[in-house]
Amino acid sequence: YFDDYNILPDMADPPPGAKDPFVGEGNYPSRCFSWQQRLGFGRTVKKPLTVWMSPIGIFESMAASVPPGDEDALEFTVSGDQQYRIQWIAGDKSLLIGSEANIKAVNKSSDNQAITPSNINLTIEQHEGAADVPPVAAGGAVIMVHASGRAVHEVQYSFTEDGYKSPELSLLAEHIFLDRTIKRMAWQKSPWSILYCLLDNGTLASCTYL
Repeated sequence: YFDDYNILPDMADPPPGAKDPFVGEGNYPSRCFSWQQRLGFGRTVKKPLTVWMSPIGIFESMAASVPPGDEDALEFTVSGDQQYRIQWIAGDKSLLIGSEANIKAVNKSSDNQAITPSNINLTIEQHEGAADVPPVAAGGAVIMVHASGRAVHEVQYSFTEDGYKSPELSLLAEHIFLDRTIKRMAWQKSPWSILYCLLDNGTLASCTYL
């Protein structure tokens, strides 16, 4: 049994409350990802710049306390000088968010901690806009389609510069994408490392990727 010796409640640690941000037309997320033991969603019609992440290890809930605890669900908006909708979200060393204008990285705001509702920071890594084409993870990089739909970029973390770089992989093959746009990509890891790009005319372009 439990004896209550006039123990005062801890108002700073309330129980989490149920929350469902995806109810109703215009609130259905169009992007889904998994990162740091959280299930994440992004970009609804009504909130094209917003990302939601579940509590740690609890993928079927968006419950959060007030004020939110470290393990609670979190929600944040990808804002800046220019407002462009989210095109894709991919997990790497950081959580990468590609928009029509740039690539942003989601990191913790203080060292030696995980991302929490109170410990999150967004930085612009590259001013290369992204197309509405899902990226592919290949080796230690994320490969994306440029906002024009006519170029492929490799987004990879550089330890020497402590940031992400996005060199163009298709720089010497721009003629392949004249009057054509990339609609989908796929990476074949074995037996040969090949990146495939499906063009809008049904053509399949390929690139050996090492």
